[in-house]
Amino acid sequence: MDSNRADRCGRVSANAAPASRFHARIFVLAPALALMAGCSMLSQLDKPEIRGVRPRIAGLDWAGIDLEFDLSIFNPYPMPLKAPRFRYDLAIEGARLLSQETPAVASLPARAEGKATLPVRIEFLELLDAVRSLKGANQFAYKLDGALLFNALGAERELPFSRQGQAPVPRPPSFRAIDVKLGEMGLSGLAFDILAEVENPNVFGIDLRDVGYALQLGQSRLGGLQVASNKEIAPGSSGKISIQGKLSTAQALSGLARGLDLNAMQLIPSGKIKTPYGAIDLPERLANPLRSGAGSGFRIE
Repeated sequence: MDSNRADRCGRVSANAAPASRFHARIFVLAPALALMAGCSMLSQLDKPEIRGVRPRIAGLDWAGIDLEFDLSIFNPYPMPLKAPRFRYDLAIEGARLLSQETPAVASLPARAEGKATLPVRIEFLELLDAVRSLKGANQFAYKLDGALLFNALGAERELPFSRQGQAPVPRPPSFRAIDVKLGEMGLSGLAFDILAEVENPNVFGIDLRDVGYALQLGQSRLGGLQVASNKEIAPGSSGKISIQGKLSTAQALSGLARGLDLNAMQLIPSGKIKTPYGAIDLPERLANPLRSGAGSGFRIE
């Protein structure tokens, strides 16, 4: 009988031990050899490449702005890149504001171009705390430095990128009364027509067609006003709105008894202003004194 084989009782002779140890070593080394082969294969392939970084504004309100950076990435590997993440620093006007690491929303298929998106939320209060000089500004400059991190066959790799640009800080429009015309007093009340100029202090256009108005006269508030306005007011420019309404007989007599002081009138807007980045609700309790001449703009009570 061959001494390297088991006997009838299943015992293995001493001559079989070297072969068993050899097989055990092969079993242990196999994953390492496969990893080395994989790394060798990756080193022979072109590296993934970031072909573009496109910033966009995903949301805007009075409290902050949502920026999203879409990265176009070519993956030459024969397998998709899974579970990538971002590491980035964001500076505003040269001052560092954010330094974070976050999972990436990505689709990076094998041997194709895919996309990874980095969302960044900037709160305006934090912005002003970091950069005091931005108080009253309608936009700010930013610089984003980051890297896309991913694993390929056990090796961590990173693709650096950088992008800089400007982003807006929304400001409420301001109103200035140009002309106020009162109709004749009748049994149904006193009609009026207000022509007002609206200034847009923003770096983007605004649309006021979804804004409603009420007129505050002393303790009385008059709603249901008819408004005609421009479709859109261009960035940094002004437009005109015409507001028609009617005071009841009691309101008119009360106002006339006090001289119908226009400085005591307030135009109260409500609703949404449309922007290229979506609609923004006007702040609550936003009032504008209807003053002739220069006016004082909006006032938040």
